[in-house]
Amino acid sequence: MENEVQERAVELSWLIGWFKEQNPTLASLAGEDMEKADFFAAEYIDSFGVIMLIEAAEQEFDIKFDEDDFQNRSFSQVSGLAEIIRDKRVS
Repeated sequence: MENEVQERAVELSWLIGWFKEQNPTLASLAGEDMEKADFFAAEYIDSFGVIMLIEAAEQEFDIKFDEDDFQNRSFSQVSGLAEIIRDKRVS
C-alpha cells in the first residue's frame, strides 16, 4: 500500500511539474488545487498540449495510452490521469 502511494506521488509530481512547465501561469497554483481540476475546463492546456502531454507521459513512464484511456472520465483530471498512468505501469 505504501509503495502504491509513493508511485502515485511520482506520477502526480511529474504531471504537476509538466503542466507548470507548459503553462507558467500555473506556477502559483498549489499542487492540491491542480490535482482536482479538470485541465481541459481550467484551460491548463489546449488540444495541441494534450498531444504533447500524451507523448511526454508515454515516454516518461514507458507506457502506451489506448482509446479506453481517452474515454475514461478521470483522464481530464491530473489526479485521474496519474491513476491511469500508475495502473498502466503496474499492469
